[in-house]
Amino acid sequence: MEVYERHLARKTRKMHSLLKEAGWEDFCPDINPTPQDKGFRTRVKLQIFPSASGIGIRGKDPLAGDVGYKQMLWILPVWARDRVEEICCILDEHSPRFRIDGVELRLAHGREKAHITLSIKRQESGLLAPLAHELLEQIPDLIGVAVPSARQVFGDEFLMHRIMGKDIAAHYTAFFQANLFQLPVMLHHIKSSLACVKPGFILDLYCGVGLLSLLLGGKEDQIIGIDLNRGAIASAQKNAADLGFSQAKFFCSSVEKFLALEAQSRPDWIFINPSRLGCGAKVVASAAALGAETVCSVSCSFPSHMRDLLLWRRYGYRLLSLAAFDMFPFTDFLETVAVLEKET
Repeated sequence: MEVYERHLARKTRKMHSLLKEAGWEDFCPDINPTPQDKGFRTRVKLQIFPSASGIGIRGKDPLAGDVGYKQMLWILPVWARDRVEEICCILDEHSPRFRIDGVELRLAHGREKAHITLSIKRQESGLLAPLAHELLEQIPDLIGVAVPSARQVFGDEFLMHRIMGKDIAAHYTAFFQANLFQLPVMLHHIKSSLACVKPGFILDLYCGVGLLSLLLGGKEDQIIGIDLNRGAIASAQKNAADLGFSQAKFFCSSVEKFLALEAQSRPDWIFINPSRLGCGAKVVASAAALGAETVCSVSCSFPSHMRDLLLWRRYGYRLLSLAAFDMFPFTDFLETVAVLEKET
């Protein structure tokens, strides 16, 4: 697609410009592209509003912006497109009884399963069981319906993903990478990049559901994971137990608060995967002071990632490799993975 090629070229120029400014001309990678022909997203949000015939439903198309939801279904895998239409039809039928403002759809990696979250005004969310049960009964592959305003979940709270031959649970409130093609490619890249370095103790900062440490570490490794999202920590704890990681512990805390604790042990690996805002100076300084031999830094915003990588360099870490993955096509966001080594 010519439009996509131009988009990738613009992203590449911006990334290379920042790397050259930092003196890292030798680390200017190509961006791993996302195929466009079969859909690539596992997460979408739809806005619902009243209309003369019932309800109107709009979604965000990466090329055209706000559009009727059927126009943006191309970003989803083929199997999920009919599911979205079936869900919207049922919501339309129930629209006289409930003011539903939106629906968020999450799809599993490696499986044809889905979970939805409904946005409904608190005062209108009291009698949702019939609607939720109808959705679960009528929609093939729908495993759970969450209604945060009513603090209710019908069906399952966790969506089970199949990645790198392992089952990984993600609570519906937890962040999970939404690109079907790029996530396994990125994980295999990280695994290959770290193949020559054997850890004993892994510190997983902004750990999410434990994806990096539990898929790339070993069951004999000591793992400590930190994240502020309770759903993510519940997922990580479940994943550790299900996968047999008896020495993995995951804690709900801010990374800043955890790193401020005294008597921190020296990790062999640090995984660090913050929000698009990056880590910031205090977090990098505290993490670098632990003296880990290897740091794997992952980010979805390259400008903030560059800022953090320059801080790591200031604290005695040199860049070993950098890879880029177009996790978010047609946006300015770019997923990058840097592996750093402590200089001796």
